[in-house]
Amino acid sequence: MPKAVHILEHWKDKMFDPPKDTETCWGCGFAGNTRAHIQAVSHGGDESLDNLALLCASCHEMQEVICSSEEGVQAFKEAIKDGAPFMKVSYVRLEAMNDVFPFHKYIK
Repeated sequence: MPKAVHILEHWKDKMFDPPKDTETCWGCGFAGNTRAHIQAVSHGGDESLDNLALLCASCHEMQEVICSSEEGVQAFKEAIKDGAPFMKVSYVRLEAMNDVFPFHKYIK
């Protein structure tokens, strides 16, 4: 799996407001740098830089739930580019999916 610094380098030109370092979680903005597959390998994801993000452990758990569908994967990638922590934009971006998966139970 690529190093955190390579993941950040890959994404930072695509991000509206990229983190300054590899120790900042892209989900909540707090400390954390777990290298996370955006689309799980078990669901067809790969080790490419475009499929990896840096998250804290808590956001990684949430991301796994959100990205369990193709719609969730795309929404997560768009949230990264927008510079908006995905936990805050999930209400807006995934509102249409709420009937399929009740995100409000997991996002506080």
